[in-house]
Amino acid sequence: MYKLIIFLLILCVNIKASATEPKLVVGIVVDQMRYDYVDRFWG
Repeated sequence: MYKLIIFLLILCVNIKASATEPKLVVGIVVDQMRYDYVDRFWG
């Protein structure tokens, strides 16, 4: 879970540094996915 959080933080910093305004924002939503599935199926 910590890897995912660190990855998202690095991604946000890179986007903020490279562009003043994002031209496209993509959101991914998985219905009925529990929080522990991220760690369980990471590999």
